[in-house]
Amino acid sequence: MDSLRKYTFRYVNWIKTVEFFSDRLESSSDFWGLGVEKKKKIILRTDLTPNVTESSGPSKGIKQAWLRAALSLLLFLVLYILLPSPWRYSSLLFFLLLLFHSYYAVLLSQKLDWVFLYRKNGDTAAAVKINGWTAEERQEFHRFYTNWLIAPTYSLSGDGQRTTRSI
Repeated sequence: MDSLRKYTFRYVNWIKTVEFFSDRLESSSDFWGLGVEKKKKIILRTDLTPNVTESSGPSKGIKQAWLRAALSLLLFLVLYILLPSPWRYSSLLFFLLLLFHSYYAVLLSQKLDWVFLYRKNGDTAAAVKINGWTAEERQEFHRFYTNWLIAPTYSLSGDGQRTTRSI
């Protein structure tokens, strides 16, 4: 079955995909774009609500990233000061970790814009990153989502006639 819409975006080191089919929504994640799907969710259209929220802010986990960078700095300084001369350069490993965790924290601290789609029980079904989208593109996504939710489904009634019902 062909997908009606497909949204692919990058989130830190994940490539995330949200696909709309006629009867369901599929959300999957690919770590570093290696072609291996992780965390695939399939949500039926009947389980979704028309409630859509937009949010903006830094990523979660930013506090832990800065904490790891501070810990790497502390270990680098302590080992560099306390170790004797030939072993002192082994503390450069912690300096490299400091650079990596600082870069990761800066990456997480960038402002991101999201659209969240919800299930009927209140859980988040999927999220789409909308950084760089214009207001018209956002409105078009909202229009598509509400039309997709209320689109009629066809079933055969007992007398063989096609009936239309909204979900």
